Amino acid sequence: MRHDGDMPALVPTLFDAWVDAAYGPGGFWPGSTPTAHFRTAATLGPELGDALVALLVRHPEIVRVVEVGAGEGLLLSSLAAAADRAGRPLQLAGIDLRSRPTRLPGGVTWAQDCWDVRHGRWSGEAARALLDDDDGPTLLVALEWLDDLPCRLAAGRADGRREVAADGVARGPLDPASARWAGTWWPSGHVVEVGLTRDVAWSSLVAGLHRTGGLALAVDYGHQRAARPPDGSLAGYRAGRRVTAEAEPGRNLTAHVAVDAVASAGRRAGATTLRLAHQRDVLDELLPATAASGPTAVPSTVADLAARSRRAALGSPRGWGEHWWLLQEVQRPRIAEGSGRPAVAT
Repeated sequence: MRHDGDMPALVPTLFDAWVDAAYGPGGFWPGSTPTAHFRTAATLGPELGDALVALLVRHPEIVRVVEVGAGEGLLLSSLAAAADRAGRPLQLAGIDLRSRPTRLPGGVTWAQDCWDVRHGRWSGEAARALLDDDDGPTLLVALEWLDDLPCRLAAGRADGRREVAADGVARGPLDPASARWAGTWWPSGHVVEVGLTRDVAWSSLVAGLHRTGGLALAVDYGHQRAARPPDGSLAGYRAGRRVTAEAEPGRNLTAHVAVDAVASAGRRAGATTLRLAHQRDVLDELLPATAASGPTAVPSTVADLAARSRRAALGSPRGWGEHWWLLQEVQRPRIAEGSGRPAVAT
């Protein structure tokens, strides 16, 4: 990143350029099919759905699962099949800026809406209406959603950080809120990816659970304060290849998530953190190896071999196994008998 005085009026910040390239007219997300550009853990097979059902075995109170940023509905389809196999009735719903996928199971509810990162709210009413339904304790799932939310970038020393512009030059000063976030959560390093937009999005999801109670699960690439990437993690992808991280509609920009900051935002919104761990460790608990599928087992069929390969990929320390699982819980308010109002402890 280069440094060059104040921001010229004609050069937008990288953040604004990223938002426009991602969501604006001709933007990447409205005009692209995600699987044409990259693979996620949900594209592999049924194992992630099985893991979520195994998680819900430990939380029998959950009656509904809502995926935020549901894309092509692959995880929801997998979860529907896994729930059927396990005999676990679930209401399923997805939220995404695209219209309902044609191959989504008929029983899955869909809300077409987009999270507005500039203003920290949903762009329309569809997502809010779905999330406000009091259908009972809910599991909210954000699978590789937060890392795609645009964030501000800054470069320079902690006492002189400047916001990065769309041309890659570090120019104007950060706004006060972003500067405070950087000072708290990313105090060292040459490039800072200010995670404030991700914190706001997550805290909004968590706060919405106070009506029904339930769980919020983020699964994403990320890092904690003791191991921030000194030069940041911003990357660009197009058609399955890594490309220059420039804010253009034909490419997807992504930056890893400051998961400890997101967890703190959730706690401030009233949640309790149940788990913050790498996916490889979580899956070892939720999908333990069995005698038939363990590391020394001999696959009996091609299907067995494929399943073992998928399970290994999900736990790979050089890939999806490095995903963080942040699981937080919000207790449903206890209603005083006959009053219709939350009970007040005395």
